[in-house]
Amino acid sequence: MMKNPVRTAIVSATIALGSIGGVALVSGPVFAANPVHHATSPTASGSQSGSGTKGTMTPAQRLQKVEGLLTNVANKELSFVTKGTGIEGKIQAILTKAQQKGVDVSSAQQTFSDFETQLTSAQTSAQSALSTVQSITATTLKDAKSSLEQARSDVKSARTDLQAARKDLQALRADWKAARESTTPTGGSPATGSSSSSQAPGTTPSNA
Repeated sequence: MMKNPVRTAIVSATIALGSIGGVALVSGPVFAANPVHHATSPTASGSQSGSGTKGTMTPAQRLQKVEGLLTNVANKELSFVTKGTGIEGKIQAILTKAQQKGVDVSSAQQTFSDFETQLTSAQTSAQSALSTVQSITATTLKDAKSSLEQARSDVKSARTDLQAARKDLQALRADWKAARESTTPTGGSPATGSSSSSQAPGTTPSNA
């Protein structure tokens, strides 16, 4: 009876976090460069073409591009965190209800707790990356190198945490299945009762 709600909750969360592996870091030009600040650059309008060669970009525009990449990655990671935390309450409620019904959910509960921890850690790292980028006052990549490296490190940490959270969800499904199977002996006896009702048609194969 409880299988469908918990399965639905876990599967929906797994799908929500399923594309974490596709979150590219700054090394790949996957996300459009949306400048965060330094918008006072007199040649900023020239960057709107987007197809200009790297050599035609000013130092400030190059910095804007990297800032935009980092910002987009961090925001995407935060969106994954939001999707994950959105189903935490539902999963916990189901586990609590199962425990009240006598199901041993100790393993599932431990896995779920780690899932929550990983999401919290990912959120902290992604927000730190955003704060670091937004605090940059330099106008060139060279001058902003230290801050950019810190932001890169933060988005990498957030991605690692999100990947761990996804693995926790996969393990949680296995834990839940094991917990349900451990109660099948109790649930198996009613099945024999249903066999007695199946004698109603009049067939008695047990005499064979």
